[in-house]
Amino acid sequence: RLDRAKAKPLHEFASALSSRTPGAFLVNGEVIANPLTFYEFAADQQWSGRPTLFGIAHNDLHGGNLLVHRRNPIAKDYWIIDLALSNVQPAGFDHAYLELAHILYCIGDRDPTLLIDLLRLIDNPHEKHLVPSGTKWLVDVIQLMRRSIDRWLGKSRRLDDLSRQFVLAQVAAGLNWANKRDLSEEKRTTA
Repeated sequence: RLDRAKAKPLHEFASALSSRTPGAFLVNGEVIANPLTFYEFAADQQWSGRPTLFGIAHNDLHGGNLLVHRRNPIAKDYWIIDLALSNVQPAGFDHAYLELAHILYCIGDRDPTLLIDLLRLIDNPHEKHLVPSGTKWLVDVIQLMRRSIDRWLGKSRRLDDLSRQFVLAQVAAGLNWANKRDLSEEKRTTA
């Protein structure tokens, strides 16, 4: 996805989104760095490497690949299926991919700026905001997933490095989803 020749539609889409603000997307009052432009910039830098935590990744973790017990989903075990794309890689991608799958499922083809509103809500839980219509479940799911990751990260002595790794995993998941051919323009923009 980072190679323009192998993901030309993704690069053209990102360039069109950032045509007014080169190197960034302006969405609902937020300036978001264009990850493809940042990658090109970073590739030329002489930065020292950072420690990376590796783990087994599913690489296509979404609700369709999770089986839960129909009558008692909380008390019973769940199963992850379709492991054809799994491999060892930096940790965090599956969490980010699953989170974005839920976001795209819930938001659908609605205005992509809705995601910015939701993330503001999630990132500032002590501020009082109305939850946009039809998104309460999504806010609860993302908050639960992020609390779980925060608890896990809190047990590490490498918190800064792992936090950065998980942010990069979110960017990678967004690029992965935005590169899918059958995604609507609204969903691609949300990703």
